[in-house]
Amino acid sequence: MTLSTSQPASTQNFQPSRATPTDDPVAALQDLLLGSEVAQWRETIAYLQSNEVDSAASNDTEPEWIAQLSARLERRLGTQLLLSKGRFSQALVLQIEQTVREHFKSQLRLGQIEEINAAIAALAQQQPQDLATSLAPVLSDAIAGQIQLDGDSLSTALAPIIDRAIQNNAQEGGDSMSEAIAPILPPAIAKRIADKPEEMALAIAPEMAAAFKEQIRISAESTIDAFYPIIGDTVAKAIAETMREVNDKVENALSVKTISRKIRAKLKGVSESELLLAEADSFSIRMVFLIHKLSGLTIASAQPTDSEEFESDMVAGMLTAMRSFVSEYVSASDTQGELNEITYGDSKILLEVAGHSYLAVVTDGDPSKRYIKRAQQVFGAIVRDRDKEIAAFEGDPESIPDDVRDSLSTLLDTSAKPPRKGPPALAVIGVALLGAIAIPLGMWEYQNRIDRQVSDRLNKTFFTTPELSVYGLKARAKRDTITVTGRVPDRALKERAEILIGQIEPTRNLESQIATVRVPPHPSLTTSEVDRTVNIFNDREGNAIRAMYDRGRVAVTGTVANASEAGQVTQAFENIPGIESVTNTVGTQPLKIDTRIYFKPGSAEIESIDLETKVTWVERLLDENPQMRLEIVGYSDEFGGIEPNQQLALQRALAVRAVLLDRGIASDRLEVSGKPHSPQDLPSDAPSWSKRCVSFFPISQ
Repeated sequence: MTLSTSQPASTQNFQPSRATPTDDPVAALQDLLLGSEVAQWRETIAYLQSNEVDSAASNDTEPEWIAQLSARLERRLGTQLLLSKGRFSQALVLQIEQTVREHFKSQLRLGQIEEINAAIAALAQQQPQDLATSLAPVLSDAIAGQIQLDGDSLSTALAPIIDRAIQNNAQEGGDSMSEAIAPILPPAIAKRIADKPEEMALAIAPEMAAAFKEQIRISAESTIDAFYPIIGDTVAKAIAETMREVNDKVENALSVKTISRKIRAKLKGVSESELLLAEADSFSIRMVFLIHKLSGLTIASAQPTDSEEFESDMVAGMLTAMRSFVSEYVSASDTQGELNEITYGDSKILLEVAGHSYLAVVTDGDPSKRYIKRAQQVFGAIVRDRDKEIAAFEGDPESIPDDVRDSLSTLLDTSAKPPRKGPPALAVIGVALLGAIAIPLGMWEYQNRIDRQVSDRLNKTFFTTPELSVYGLKARAKRDTITVTGRVPDRALKERAEILIGQIEPTRNLESQIATVRVPPHPSLTTSEVDRTVNIFNDREGNAIRAMYDRGRVAVTGTVANASEAGQVTQAFENIPGIESVTNTVGTQPLKIDTRIYFKPGSAEIESIDLETKVTWVERLLDENPQMRLEIVGYSDEFGGIEPNQQLALQRALAVRAVLLDRGIASDRLEVSGKPHSPQDLPSDAPSWSKRCVSFFPISQ
């Protein structure tokens, strides 16, 4: 706060004046806060603040007031020296601050807070602008400092007036306050939901029903769009659960009652599942609604007195949204229809639509057809008699006559039954006739079920057996006989099917109607088999045959090594599937054996490799042709004389003959000879090693 006073005329004769009583509230507050000792220097301090003292003059001449002030500061600061202007100002400020603090503390201890408050109040009334101007530069810093030093005490001091300040600001300028709070409101709500979800749920729960109702009233289409992702799944789930419950109830029905139920279902013209549900289920009514079709408002409702209270408007709004959704879906598929039923768990909501309203009945359990018919009749009477009042309904329940509520109340009673029709005697006769028909019919049905089970088991066995699965065999069991029909390509498969039936049902008679049908192969398969057979024969040495196939007939030509080969050709082609006739014109030709065994110079010993390959091949040839006889001829090169070469060639032929004799070839099938020269088919310049050999020649019969 700036302390302002009048400025003295001269520094030479300046004397601080004593504080005197004044009407100036600023001066009074200064005197009260600073005390008389400091307040008397007010004019001096003001003068020093507004005028600079000439440093040269102060060095030459020391005014009397400086001496007086120096004397006072000497006792306070413990300094005995002449002060420059800067040091003087610094010392003076420190002294004044210390004096003010000590005086203020002493004043507080003396209980002068009331006087200070009164002085401040007077200043605020007389010169509020000056007070605000003086406090403004230091107020924010003072508050910030207080928050750092003792934030809790500041919060405690401000708490009683914060709510009033917010309320006043909201009343005077609500828009500005909304703009100030708006940026932090969404994250604040999100933070609160994350920290205390239960409290937020409890806080907004009472308004949810009203919010749904208002949203449906304003825009039912948007509500339908919002619920679209879950309504389809809800309907599908409800249908799936209903079908599962029906299946469970049918499967869990007592077997003793099954036959009777089947007969009664056939006589009544209904399904067995519907009859079982009508017998086993009991139901109760939880609430009945009459809802305006267009607005979704509840026109009237009824519920048992001992049941939990329903929020009828919320339920009506939800049903209207679901009904609108399903209606839009159905209309999108070019089919006219209405939502008739909603199932959730063991409860159902039955819907009947007519006129300007629709009826909703909430049940526990499945209602009987009799009750559904009665509900339709009651609703029809309401629409017939009161549709005009319903069409004009705008939310006022008093505009609807009481007889509408009375009619809805009658639907709470599920025990109402139609009067018994016909005398009891007629019922007894009917039961007797029913029993007379039911017993044999039940036995017949039981036997048919057993026969169907056996037939299904046999047919499944045929299907899972690989060799029989492609022929479509069918088995039918009837009493003590099993009849099997179908076609198989051979008798082995027929016997296989009959053996399987005997293993599964050994106590029943078998009536086999399986036909054995020779299935003609595809022409391409027959052609491939003919070519394969020709290649097998031609791989044998001495054979060269050809075959022509046309429409089940084969003509074979060419030559074979011997007569036995010719007979094998005919038999081989006759065994091919699809061949009906074989024409064999093959002939035999002299066998030419190209195999030769070679020797080292001057040696008649057979190499081990030739023993394992060439001699073994000749042995197999003789075994395959038992009538064949061979001439074994030895040869020599041109080195040496004629007689030694002939003797060496004969020894070579005898060595080969000896090996064949050891391997079981008869001696009368082998003849030997020696030639003192090389084979005649070799050229004169052939290498010497090719001339030292043994050749084989078949001997004609």
